[in-house]
Amino acid sequence: MIFLNRRNIDTIMWDEAVRTIPNTKMSCFSWYLDVVSPNWNALIDDDYSTICPLPVKRKFGLKYLVQPIMTQQMGLWSSKYISEYMLRECLNIVNKRFKYYQFNLNFNNNIDSVVTPYKVNKNLVLQLSREYHDIYVGFSTNTKRNIKKSESCNVELRHLNNAGGIVRLFMESKAEQAGWTEQNSQTFLKLTDVVKQNEDVEIIGAFNDNQLICGAVFFGFDGKWTFSFSGNTEMGKETCSMYNIVNTFIEKHCLDSQSIDFEGSNTAGLYRFYSGFGASEEIYYTVRRHFFSFIP
Repeated sequence: MIFLNRRNIDTIMWDEAVRTIPNTKMSCFSWYLDVVSPNWNALIDDDYSTICPLPVKRKFGLKYLVQPIMTQQMGLWSSKYISEYMLRECLNIVNKRFKYYQFNLNFNNNIDSVVTPYKVNKNLVLQLSREYHDIYVGFSTNTKRNIKKSESCNVELRHLNNAGGIVRLFMESKAEQAGWTEQNSQTFLKLTDVVKQNEDVEIIGAFNDNQLICGAVFFGFDGKWTFSFSGNTEMGKETCSMYNIVNTFIEKHCLDSQSIDFEGSNTAGLYRFYSGFGASEEIYYTVRRHFFSFIP
């Protein structure tokens, strides 16, 4: 594999690789990375059948790798079988190039025998290419109950043109706890516009008396959707509106889509929420080297 700076990457070949390599994430597209990690580098093989985006940042004169916002998994993606040798080669190059890093590999990168992971993470993905009834049967009893509760409340679901209101809900309720900044919000809103230009975005809001109380943003390409962002309020929680939003999305997109990636979660409450829709667990790893808390 060879190391390339952003300016030397063939964008057409890279994005075609992202589209054709099985199981890749939207966050691997060049235009997506350009928003969330403008100085990204990459490892590739000659024909772009194997790629590895490297999210580079600089601070205090240090060049390091760190997981960008709005991305969950990076690592090695390939149209070939990802062998232990390929993973070792990839991580050896990273170790030679970067003294400091902390970033996530992807669920195809089984690294137990290659390196000791810094952290083991859980993700949940629901397959959608089935009849809605067959998916609904897999919902937990609690999820079914909360969907019915939400449907009985005075809540109206609407498709929205932008995510600004949902970002505002998140900023008011979760931003401080999550370490989310105003700059993060601006990056996400810019990203949403860029995704609209290239692929699919669906934004759903729940309204009570014409007031936005809950909302979610979904990104999609080639029938693969990602639950990308959400915002909620106390009223949204009381009316279980997020259950209604996700259920409505699933009912709309089953059969004509492949999957919905919930992008989480290691948090117990979120894990219960996502798994309640019948999603299956995937494991991926975080790798780390000489990383310090003062490096964001």
